[in-house]
Amino acid sequence: MFQRTRLWRRKPLTSRQHIAGGALAALLASLASVSAADDEPSPALSWNCAGCHGTDGASAGPMVPSIAGMDPRYFMHLMQDFKQGERYSTIMGRIAGGYGLLELREMARFFAGREWVPARVAAEADLVAAGATIHEEHCAECHEDAGRYQDKEIPRLAGQWPAYLLSQLLDYRTERVQMPQPDKMRNRLAKLSDADLAAVSAYYGQVDATKALAQDETANGDSH
Repeated sequence: MFQRTRLWRRKPLTSRQHIAGGALAALLASLASVSAADDEPSPALSWNCAGCHGTDGASAGPMVPSIAGMDPRYFMHLMQDFKQGERYSTIMGRIAGGYGLLELREMARFFAGREWVPARVAAEADLVAAGATIHEEHCAECHEDAGRYQDKEIPRLAGQWPAYLLSQLLDYRTERVQMPQPDKMRNRLAKLSDADLAAVSAYYGQVDATKALAQDETANGDSH
């Protein structure tokens, strides 16, 4: 004889079960929201940097670089070089040495998410033109898009403070100063005079600066 198979019928949920299910869904959504918020890098570690590098990494001083929008991989390489004494510095080596790896990663993520602000620098047209020629002949192969390009090994040059860039280029060209760099860059810098380096620094410094200065003038005009 065949036995009848008893079909299982799902019982309707009670009002208490409906309430519990809704509460669980709300809890899971809340946890997901908290997790997403926790994934956002904290600005707290950047506050120590603001004294020199400006709010959110947008420097207001000609001898201090802006680090807003920096590729996080380059930031990590840079700080590790400072930390391990492989890159010359006056103070950054001691500062970097005070941070652990996880803290540096958090800082890298934070600054990578900040908006790049170009230096507001005007330069003589002849100097900029000379710098543009030097860029095309010696630099454009790596520093593409007028120096805007950046990756884990190449920093953004466009819109950076020209005084800072010049000081760095002079250091890169000086063999006694410990500055990690490809041999290609050192060889090309060796062919350039101090005047050439000043010109190309001025060129990079004014990239996007004209647009930024125009925006400032418009904003100031609207405020009056």
